[in-house]
Amino acid sequence: TGNAVDLVCGSMSHTLEREAQVSFTYSHFFSRVRTVVRKDSAARTLKELTGERVVLATGTTAVRLIHIYEKNNDVKFDKQYAGNFSQAFSALQEGKAAAFVMDDILISGLIAQNRAQNSYRILEESLHEEPYAIAMRRDPAFKQAVDGILAGLMKNGEVEKLYSRWFTSTIPPGLNLQVPASAALLAAFANP
Repeated sequence: TGNAVDLVCGSMSHTLEREAQVSFTYSHFFSRVRTVVRKDSAARTLKELTGERVVLATGTTAVRLIHIYEKNNDVKFDKQYAGNFSQAFSALQEGKAAAFVMDDILISGLIAQNRAQNSYRILEESLHEEPYAIAMRRDPAFKQAVDGILAGLMKNGEVEKLYSRWFTSTIPPGLNLQVPASAALLAAFANP
């Protein structure tokens, strides 16, 4: 409140519920809500984890999506809720959960930070693809200015260079997320 913050640049999904409270820029990233398991897990789909403990970060869209998945697939998981992404990933690392459901880019970041690419596997199945965007106060002129800057970066190819630098190349302190741009993201860059 009070316009203390101009922009919120983070892993914020652009949803209709959130749009009722703030404005959003053009989408600059698309993440899929997926499941990470330990590499030795036999599970290839989320459904194969029926009855298992699945950890979720409180307040994320994954919480709503897992409930929808249970209802639509007539399955039930032993859901555990963690206060944040790191706590949820720790539950998986410590063997307190069989899986962690979250945005795949956040999962990839946690795996890379823990230098654990050989210990975990992200299931291909996706519960939902979510556009990320920068949130901002409701100010049409400010939104137009920010969207104009983003559109310029997207149209001149600069955003693809930035993406490659941070998501498919080695970054300090020697991490590589190994996350190539999705087709949806490349389409958004081509036509903001």
